[in-house]
Amino acid sequence: MAGLNETAKNAALDHLGTLITHISVHDDDPGPSGDNELNVPREPVSWNTASGGNLDSIGTQDFTIEGGDTVHSVGLWSAGTNGTFYGSKALPVPETFANGGTFSVTDFDINIDDPS
Repeated sequence: MAGLNETAKNAALDHLGTLITHISVHDDDPGPSGDNELNVPREPVSWNTASGGNLDSIGTQDFTIEGGDTVHSVGLWSAGTNGTFYGSKALPVPETFANGGTFSVTDFDINIDDPS
């Protein structure tokens, strides 16, 4: 089987980009339902047109993190509150904010790796 071609991957990702309107930060693995969300507002996110099977965020989303909090993962949501959780990506290394600070998401990528 040949798997999905790039056109199909890009179409799927572009549609997903219309659904994912906000990102969140989590202090542990969010699991399948978006658990462990830090008590900070979700930030709106926009997406470039998918290319090469990759969907890339536009701009920077800044989160104000309180002292003692750790950012483990970034979550994908359909709304600023409540909404549908679409998944997450863990940071390569969780970031702990001893005195508080700003956590910035400058380039969030979603890709389809089709194991054909």
